[in-house]
Amino acid sequence: MSCSDTVIANSTGMGNVATGPLTVDPRQTIRWAYAFLLGREPENEAIIDQHLRYEGGATLDALRQRLIFSDEFLSSIRQAGLLSTTVSVGPLEGMLGEPPIGEAGFFTDRFGVRTRTRYLPPLYEAYSGKVGSPDGKLDMPVHEPEELNALLRSVAEAKKQFTALELGAGWGPWIVLGAFLARRRGLHAALMGVEGSSDHVDFMRTHMADNGFDPASHQIVHAVVGSRDVVAYFPKLPDPSGDWGAQANYDAERPDENEMEEVACLSLHTLLGRMPVVDFLHCDVQGAEAEVIEAAIESVNQRVRRTCIGTHSRGIEAKLLDLMTAQGWVLEHEKACRFNQDGTKLVLTADGVQVWRNPRAL
Repeated sequence: MSCSDTVIANSTGMGNVATGPLTVDPRQTIRWAYAFLLGREPENEAIIDQHLRYEGGATLDALRQRLIFSDEFLSSIRQAGLLSTTVSVGPLEGMLGEPPIGEAGFFTDRFGVRTRTRYLPPLYEAYSGKVGSPDGKLDMPVHEPEELNALLRSVAEAKKQFTALELGAGWGPWIVLGAFLARRRGLHAALMGVEGSSDHVDFMRTHMADNGFDPASHQIVHAVVGSRDVVAYFPKLPDPSGDWGAQANYDAERPDENEMEEVACLSLHTLLGRMPVVDFLHCDVQGAEAEVIEAAIESVNQRVRRTCIGTHSRGIEAKLLDLMTAQGWVLEHEKACRFNQDGTKLVLTADGVQVWRNPRAL
């Protein structure tokens, strides 16, 4: 058979769908891939021929990776608010080590931190074995450049040790990256990650270990954060890799135990009391950010040097701007969340971010 007779993948269920030969029309498969990923037809038949001859193999995985790493695809997801436009990130001096080596099942960022692609939806499997470029143009689109800037500044400014607290931590990307960079600077790290999903807590422990940190030496807290210390309930996630927007239930009445698990709800005041002064506080708690910060504002003033807050509504953004400004914090960066209109409803399409620096000498 010719290459064009055996291309892309086996849609009949025989063999490996991503890497095996295709038994359906290969040219039509390429047209479907263009329509699904790029929203258009291939330019001409010659382009289809080129895909069939590409180095890297005539497989569905090879075709998918060529398309999703194309400038056209990246541009489309930036326009949809799913990937930020390239922003100069720094300070980078002393943060980049030897060129990282890729490993199957992981995306390795420009600094050398490895993240299991199974933590994320299937689309991210295309990043397996990939290595981020030093300029940041190739990176998994899961973080904002403004967040990375804030973390880099915090690590660069840390003195004897680096201390980080991540609320709504997921797999703990910010505390682990911060510790990784602090270690490169010769600093010890003190970390706390707070997460409501037991599945994501497991992800966090594994992510720490994957990058050379003993989870038992840091504080991994299975809890949600709120305005006071109470009991709350958190959804049991049917798909931990795909469910990243779950919210806690603070109602006193116990919900269905098959759908929710009981967790502690801890105030930020309580959590800060368990740590040294915090160099970097990352807060992304799905709409409770202003409430959490406001309830603990005195402790935040006294014990946090910089905070990066994900925002999920204009009301939250306005409340935080008023609160933090009145408390004397310096706004280093602010980007509003984005919405699309669906009939009479507004649908959040991209979180906002605010980065604040505490001018007090802590």
